[in-house]
Amino acid sequence: MKYIEVKICTSKQGIEYITAFLMARGISETSIKGGEDIKELIKNVDENDSECISSDLSEKEDEPEVTFWLEETEENRSKVMQMKIDIMMLKSDELYMELGKDTDLGRLYMEDRIVSDDDWKHT
Repeated sequence: MKYIEVKICTSKQGIEYITAFLMARGISETSIKGGEDIKELIKNVDENDSECISSDLSEKEDEPEVTFWLEETEENRSKVMQMKIDIMMLKSDELYMELGKDTDLGRLYMEDRIVSDDDWKHT
């Protein structure tokens, strides 16, 4: 079976906004990956391997990601496209301080890709 995997890059404060945003759209099961995972990776990298790490990785070390999966259907592809528009509008609301002066939702970058059950199966 194929799924649409969607990741939204946000901030620690933005996690609550994004999970509420998703719940309002019927998505209640998410995976939240915090920036501490990236910090741990950077800390454990051998000096010889340090050049293999992307130069912008340290910029993302505090950037949480909220991930969810939807079955790959035409309806869900349309839903993801609409969510991208809604996320841009949410970022606009943040920039115009409509969510409060001290609100920081991070980049609110949303990416999606198609994944398969086979990606999770162990051989």
